[in-house]
Amino acid sequence: MNTLEKEINSFIGQRGDNITHRYASFDFCYNYFFNNKGKLSGDNLQISCCQLWAYLSSWGMVARGNVMQSKSYAILKDVIAYINNHPEYYNIKITDTDYVEKVQQLYTDIDNKLNITEQKNRKTLVTKIILGTYACCPAFDSRFCRTFGASTQGKLSDRDLKKVVAFYTNEKNKKIIDNFSKRTLSFDKKTPEKCHQYTPAKIIDMYGFIHNCKLK
Repeated sequence: MNTLEKEINSFIGQRGDNITHRYASFDFCYNYFFNNKGKLSGDNLQISCCQLWAYLSSWGMVARGNVMQSKSYAILKDVIAYINNHPEYYNIKITDTDYVEKVQQLYTDIDNKLNITEQKNRKTLVTKIILGTYACCPAFDSRFCRTFGASTQGKLSDRDLKKVVAFYTNEKNKKIIDNFSKRTLSFDKKTPEKCHQYTPAKIIDMYGFIHNCKLK
């Protein structure tokens, strides 16, 4: 078993089948958004905001020192409306020739809809949102960035995304990632058919997050 396999298994092993573990918050968020494509607004707007807010909170985006701490989940209304109107981003693949261009457009649009210019770690916040809803791009938090030699500061760059593409398209990495068979957890364990496969971007996110723990 090589390092990539070990790191992925370590991430999943820490969570196990425990739905109260922090890592499970991604599963609940992603499954909700994927299963409710086109139905996120209207009567579901408040619960959609709450789902995304809960996931962001569990991953430190509403912690002390972040501008989001002074907001309510209503700050996400325009983001939810945007996601509701753009289900095409669920079909993004890292191997798409225009992957970098598509994710850059998605990042810019969500950043604009969120409109929190005073948030210092906006790159982390916006990519966390993209990961938790579309799961087409890893979250560029401090651990992931340290693993991949990126920065949490500034905007998402082509260089950042090209590192993700290069990592995935490495033949050995791609084989391991594509063969990873674990699925997301269900909140109530009664609807396994609504639990979707982890995307390559989320698996790469797992690796970047866990591998950093071993870096000095």
